[in-house]
Amino acid sequence: KVNTVLASTRDRYTFNGQYERDDAYNLSVVDGRGVKQKVVTADNWKLLAKYDYFLEGARNYVGVNGSLEADALAGVDLRTYVGPYVGRKLLDDAWLKLDGELGLAFVATEYDPAVDQQDNDYTGINWNLTGESSILGGDSRLYLRHVGIVDAGDTDQLILKNTLGLAFPLLYGLEA
Repeated sequence: KVNTVLASTRDRYTFNGQYERDDAYNLSVVDGRGVKQKVVTADNWKLLAKYDYFLEGARNYVGVNGSLEADALAGVDLRTYVGPYVGRKLLDDAWLKLDGELGLAFVATEYDPAVDQQDNDYTGINWNLTGESSILGGDSRLYLRHVGIVDAGDTDQLILKNTLGLAFPLLYGLEA
């Protein structure tokens, strides 16, 4: 995973990406012998880019985001979304920060031909919550990233992405 935020008094650029490929081995019996079979348990990636422009007072902002992702196990060859939003720094204390955003997103999903699912495009309502806390002390921080998109015409089309984690410094500005 990679997450980078570049900020000035008026602008904030956010870039993050992740790649996950996990395998497990199952033991099965073939012709009376134990055989290890490799099973893929995760195979996905995601790239996200955001731009925020802070309005007067630096608490409210407008922005645009875009994302590309794929998930082989879910049969998603490529899902893209892009759209504008308005945001607000809901909490901005020394130990707790929380931003909330609400906007629109155009979503296009292309499925693997082997999956019995038609490609679909729709306009959705997009919300984001991004927060972090230094409540554990030191240079460590708890963080939250929540993204939701619901199809404006069909609430059965719902995308939820949640990340909750703990980060602490390593070397040369890198975090674990």
